[in-house]
Amino acid sequence: MKEITGIVGSQEDLEVVFNVLSLEGAENVEPSQQLDPNRLCGESDALVRFSAGPFGLLVMASVDLEEHMTIFFRVFRHLDM
Repeated sequence: MKEITGIVGSQEDLEVVFNVLSLEGAENVEPSQQLDPNRLCGESDALVRFSAGPFGLLVMASVDLEEHMTIFFRVFRHLDM
């Protein structure tokens, strides 16, 4: 766990970099879907498993660890690639 001090909740920006070694097990995406991220993510939730995700971070917002938010990431593979 990494604590970030000196900020308030409305100031938080998070940048995360992942190294994906292979897209072999990634979920396929149709070309028409890639322009609509809300639809794309809404069609399959975090319970749908692929070898390349979903995976996530649990971000804590309080010292007592009661306030938190889960951020899920999905890895997609374009069908033409």
